[in-house]
Amino acid sequence: MPEQTPRQVMFEDLKKFCGLKYRDAGWLLLSTRPVAGGASPRDSLDLYDRSTVKRKYVDVAPDQTNPSHFGDVCSGSLTAMGRAVARLGGGEAGRARVAAHYRGPAADAMASALDEWGLSGTAYRNAVFRIDTAVLPASKDRASLYLMLFVTCGCFQDPGRAAEVVGGFMESKLGGHFGSTTLRLDVCEGDVPCEPRAKKEQPKALGLLRMEGASVRLPGHELFEGPGGTVIGFMPSGPHTVSVDDDEVSAEHLRLFLEDGRWYAQGLSSTNGTVLVSGADGAETLIEPPRSERTPGSTYPPVRIDVGDVLRLGSRTSFLVVLGAKQP
Repeated sequence: MPEQTPRQVMFEDLKKFCGLKYRDAGWLLLSTRPVAGGASPRDSLDLYDRSTVKRKYVDVAPDQTNPSHFGDVCSGSLTAMGRAVARLGGGEAGRARVAAHYRGPAADAMASALDEWGLSGTAYRNAVFRIDTAVLPASKDRASLYLMLFVTCGCFQDPGRAAEVVGGFMESKLGGHFGSTTLRLDVCEGDVPCEPRAKKEQPKALGLLRMEGASVRLPGHELFEGPGGTVIGFMPSGPHTVSVDDDEVSAEHLRLFLEDGRWYAQGLSSTNGTVLVSGADGAETLIEPPRSERTPGSTYPPVRIDVGDVLRLGSRTSFLVVLGAKQP
């Protein structure tokens, strides 16, 4: 039997990352409508000890899920968002850390649990990507949507329903809508969530999305896995390139390449340098400093990159590293 259910992943993450104990999270998410016996699921929290709360609401297999136990999960997730941001120091920095967590390691944990139970982690990753590329009046709302998707999927243990709920909230409350892209980055045809497929039927590819603040610009760029990799620059040459309309970016600024199953980025003696911002914790790694700050004779080895990382070229151009399905 799989080690963790999506529900367990959700409750454990809310406890560790947001500081919400099982009862606290239950109070935010459970329904106030009475059920058999007279008490509502939320009221029942006062009647049960911790082990009973865990058994009835946390340790629930997907095929035993009762959606009626939960109330306004969107509102509850927004409250959890506030708790998480405050716990991380508040402001935009706290919000950015929440976004990085719920589109990075927390999303990976949820997708893995879904896969373990045959519920399609690919559908969940598809929904995360759709939030990445959503058109939003306020880009700061993206962090809340990542967390909302995570919480909703944990409550209902159904990635398709979670995506539907979050999409509906985004359109009705935020005035946003899901976008699309020409690069197939874990998305399927139309608005239908991906069904589970064997990895050999849908080989993965790494790609880049140009960022504008907290939003992204379409289309995406699939990275070339063969010799030479992909070169990013203002006027790059060769068959596998990404052109950037920014004069702070050198003609050939950065090379991304695959080696022994891992992806790397290496500077090409650019004028203004490149920084890697980790999608896991927001830590910055210098790939190559600006030319004016380099020590003569110094060399800068390749730096490993992963999904969710941001590559910042100079001071104005950034790319988000994303995972997708290879173009046929």
